[in-house]
Amino acid sequence: MSVYTFFDLIDEVFNLYKEPLTDKEIWEKAVESGLDKKVGSVGKTPWKTIGARIYVDMRDNPNSKYIKVGRRPTRFFLKELMKNETIESISKKIDDKDKKEKENRKKYKERDIHPLLVKYIVNFQIKLDNIFKLF
Repeated sequence: MSVYTFFDLIDEVFNLYKEPLTDKEIWEKAVESGLDKKVGSVGKTPWKTIGARIYVDMRDNPNSKYIKVGRRPTRFFLKELMKNETIESISKKIDDKDKKEKENRKKYKERDIHPLLVKYIVNFQIKLDNIFKLF
């Protein structure tokens, strides 16, 4: 019987979700689908291990099956799942998705959060001048 490795976990997550993921997202998706139990990792940061394994494989193996997509955060993907798409087109899709998520976030003004700030200041007995003098 062969041992289930991090590479097996990574491949299975990519085949299940079919989208570029960060090392942490790979681990989170593996936990969601119960694949983390197959590896038997006891470390505190298994997503760092996943990232390290992928980076080392890409560096040492010119025919690596992984590809790096985008930066900050760096996402990885399987070459075989790319179909006819380029890295740039996949990166653009990810950027568009991230922009939509940012637009959907609720925006706060300082005046909206003022009661919370006052409660914090009073509770911890912080000496502070009135912030509304500036406005």
